[in-house]
Amino acid sequence: YPQHGNTLDALMERADFALYNSKLSTPGSVSLFHAEHEQMFRENWALEKYIMEAKDEEFHLVYQPIVRAETGQVTGMEALARWTSPELGEVTPDRFIRAAERTGIVTRLTKLFIAQALKDVADWPDNISLSINLSAIDIASEETTQAIVRLINAAPVANDRIVFEVTETAIIRDQDQAKRALAQLTDIGVRIALDDFGTGYSSLRHLQQIPIDRLKIDRSFTKGLEHSLITENIMSFVIELCSKLEIECVVEGVSNARQLDLLRQAGAPLLQGFYFGRPMQARSIQAFLDTRATRSPAPLPRP
Repeated sequence: YPQHGNTLDALMERADFALYNSKLSTPGSVSLFHAEHEQMFRENWALEKYIMEAKDEEFHLVYQPIVRAETGQVTGMEALARWTSPELGEVTPDRFIRAAERTGIVTRLTKLFIAQALKDVADWPDNISLSINLSAIDIASEETTQAIVRLINAAPVANDRIVFEVTETAIIRDQDQAKRALAQLTDIGVRIALDDFGTGYSSLRHLQQIPIDRLKIDRSFTKGLEHSLITENIMSFVIELCSKLEIECVVEGVSNARQLDLLRQAGAPLLQGFYFGRPMQARSIQAFLDTRATRSPAPLPRP
């Protein structure tokens, strides 16, 4: 006071912002609100204002393929949320999802995206799965979980084609509720993927306590694969662990042929990344699948 605000509300809002920023960037440290924070604070305030006023038609989904490593065959598509604001233009998912969580509208968006994704997947071949991300707030809400179950049961799509992706951060916020929510989803035949493995807490305990069908290795490991033997060994270890636990393993962030070769040698079964396809509109998926089906699989690299 007074440089950061001359009312109690203004000071508390900025103190809360400093705390939130500290948790994201340097957990456990002291963070002092400063000039850069003020700019970010104003941007976030505008973002939250516009997202709360946003209409459903401003949001849409794009899809990124998941492929089988040995053959290049597409086995699934991950739904990725997008927002085009009339005032702000294209807003990146990491920014608007956080704003949606802070303002409490994320559950509305989740139901909107799931409904759209279920409509889209009905037009795909039956052997193509659909992956959808759930936020921490989604699985912390019994009401939202029940709404998701109703959406899935009402859709003309086999439930076992649906994969919900959750992060460990989402699970640890309320582990008991997370277990209940995920159990309700697995009870109707939906599969669960643990996303971004290798970041955050990365506790193997979750593989025991949560009904996990799939594990997704974070792209940060794939990026270092070509330059670090340690990273290569860690990747091989996690892939082998998944095999022993009979859990599907997807390696994210594959961007070139060398990474593909190394992951094939390590025995990675499923891969995802720009090397196989960038996120695409639903109307482009069938043409993409047709193109992939006519390609001959690349030979496995020699050891």
